[in-house]
Amino acid sequence: MAFCDNSAFNGCMTRVSNIRPPSDAAIRRPSAGPWFVLRFFILLACFYAITAMPWFRHSFMPAYLDWCARTSSCLLRLLGEETQVVGESIVSPRFGLSILRGCDGIDPAMLFIAAVLAFPGRWHARAGGIVFGVLFLLAANCLRIISLYYVGALKPEVFALVHIDIWQPLFVIITALTWIAWAKLASRSPRTLPLDADR
Repeated sequence: MAFCDNSAFNGCMTRVSNIRPPSDAAIRRPSAGPWFVLRFFILLACFYAITAMPWFRHSFMPAYLDWCARTSSCLLRLLGEETQVVGESIVSPRFGLSILRGCDGIDPAMLFIAAVLAFPGRWHARAGGIVFGVLFLLAANCLRIISLYYVGALKPEVFALVHIDIWQPLFVIITALTWIAWAKLASRSPRTLPLDADR
């Protein structure tokens, strides 16, 4: 006749009973990653739709490119360069370059804004991130224009290399690092929402 050790059985039951099933919130809570990616691409599509509008191409962009040229030329004159602005170009006895669509920092700024808006968090944190992040990217773009001016003046044979192969991927990296820095700061804030709180 076989006997059952009740003490071992009860101990086994005690250990099993301490294992609690996950809560409904843990089971039903979806991952925030797909929502972030979906919102990011929707916002990015909206931004690019805006850039295709006639008022953006014929009114905003010429005025903005003129502002980029004048701001960069002013900084170059502070550095001792004899530059002038002609339309959307910066010219001097040493070198001249034109600021065209794609070299204006607009696309990186749109990527940054879309990523900030897609990230879950309080609106005041998003607004602050957009203001300071876009200002930082515009300043970085002015730095890019100034550096390209000196590259063209000193080593014109490597101008295309620096312009396309170095600055373009570098600006994407700068934009990504700017967003990562903001996202970390926003995540540390006690007022930041949970990852799936503002869907």
